[in-house]
Amino acid sequence: VASEPPAVDPHSPPSPVPTAAVASSAAHDNAIGRENALVGTDAWSIGDLPATIQGYLNPASVRPGDRLSVHADSAAAFDIEWYRLGWYGGRGGRLLRIDRGLPARPGSSPQRDPTTGRAEAAWAASLELEVPPDWPSGMYTAVLRPVGGNPGYAPFTVKSGSATPAPVLFVSATMTWHAYNLWGGANLYDASTADSPEISLGRRAL
Repeated sequence: VASEPPAVDPHSPPSPVPTAAVASSAAHDNAIGRENALVGTDAWSIGDLPATIQGYLNPASVRPGDRLSVHADSAAAFDIEWYRLGWYGGRGGRLLRIDRGLPARPGSSPQRDPTTGRAEAAWAASLELEVPPDWPSGMYTAVLRPVGGNPGYAPFTVKSGSATPAPVLFVSATMTWHAYNLWGGANLYDASTADSPEISLGRRAL
């Protein structure tokens, strides 16, 4: 359901619209604009409590019709709430789907590469999903909500399924997130293992 448009002061002068924007609007169907005008929710925001569930999605970037698997480490059963992030009247996200009652699946310890410091969680898939054709391109997050615990995020990107080039390209900084990610004990700048408490002494990942 589309939200009501904001009120406009009839006495305010109209804002100039660049010629390029007019041409772009005429040449491209503004599906993203219509999507961001829909009613949203702030339930995607899980707060600052430490998560009692961990998870990731594979792959992290998909198109409509692709297969997406959820890999989680949870001592309790959990639900997955799927959100697209966007304006949505200032709420920041829109709920697209819920998968309930996935069984507990404790994950194994991370596998570490002794040469590079790379840590990898080879966890079994808890759920496989075919990305629906009506999920528009954008940044998404799967919120993992365990029974009796604190939720966690699993971010991913949905790319456009259209063959027509879009007028705007957004690049998600996934590899930058990994560079600063201390999961598994080290990132490219620091190490948090017991034998490496300081950056200068840390066995950081390479």
